[in-house]
Amino acid sequence: MRTLDDFRTVFVPIRDRLIQSSSLECQPELQEILAQNTRLIVALNHSTPLSWVPAMCLLATAAVECGHGDRVPMVIAHRFFFSMPGLRALAKYISQSERPLNFDELVETFAGRERCDLIVFPEGSNCFFGDPKQIREFRSPKFIEIAVRVGCPILLSVHRGSEDWAKAVSIPAGLVGALKFLLESVRRMLLQTGLLTLPLLPKPIAKFRMQCELFMPSINDSSVAAEADRLHARMQEMFEHLNSGPKAD
Repeated sequence: MRTLDDFRTVFVPIRDRLIQSSSLECQPELQEILAQNTRLIVALNHSTPLSWVPAMCLLATAAVECGHGDRVPMVIAHRFFFSMPGLRALAKYISQSERPLNFDELVETFAGRERCDLIVFPEGSNCFFGDPKQIREFRSPKFIEIAVRVGCPILLSVHRGSEDWAKAVSIPAGLVGALKFLLESVRRMLLQTGLLTLPLLPKPIAKFRMQCELFMPSINDSSVAAEADRLHARMQEMFEHLNSGPKAD
């Protein structure tokens, strides 16, 4: 399995090309979090369809720089990427899997590895719908179930700076109704948000800001959906804080 040290040769050039200046706040400190937790689920927001690239590069290289380059990252890649010839190689590379794993396989694989981090994007394909300046509806809360079953915390990792990598276009409800070929999930999100988020060509980010916070989920006295709502609300608060808080140097 590839470690963060192995990925560093790819992530550092991308980070340096895309991010002109950055700040990373962690509560507690990132080094302490990684030292005390052999497994983490890292939940990253998905501002735009491509915003995961600078976010992963910044966080991964920060982990290497504080002495944890031996950790193994696993990225949950959507099944769609495994099905597309042009994207299949990328899906295999970042997920470290030859095929998409089902829920039980994912839990078993993750639980069986030490010093391993499972990277998830809870908003998933919903990043194509709605305002890039908001945390979108979670596509699935199953990552919370994984955290509870494996007994590990979730590192909420929220970032700002790549919102200009997409343009939100208004889609009238009447037009959505006329496009009968649309998947029901796509139709629902378009009717709910009224916006289609189109990816733009990435350009260097003047100031990329990220905030991380450790979150221990519990579903003993609440449903998974309720816990997901609580986590979503906290990520939105962190996102807004980054907008009003100190800027990168």
